[in-house]
Amino acid sequence: MPETPLGQTVSIRAEDDPDILKCFNAQQHRIRNEWRSRKSRGMSDSDYNSAMAQFSAFFRDMAKKPKAGGDGQCPRV
Repeated sequence: MPETPLGQTVSIRAEDDPDILKCFNAQQHRIRNEWRSRKSRGMSDSDYNSAMAQFSAFFRDMAKKPKAGGDGQCPRV
């Protein structure tokens, strides 16, 4: 994959081997660090907790509703 500039960038971003990371030049470290920094910016804790509460409510409601056919069996296709 590293034959193209995009492939090289992807390889740099994906590298986790400490021995190879020691051999990175400053530019490669910059590319990898920017990528890791961007990936680490995720949801805030309050957004995460809100989303989890919504998922929990969704699955709780889904478990309460009767299934198609009302007998707990899958409908015939």
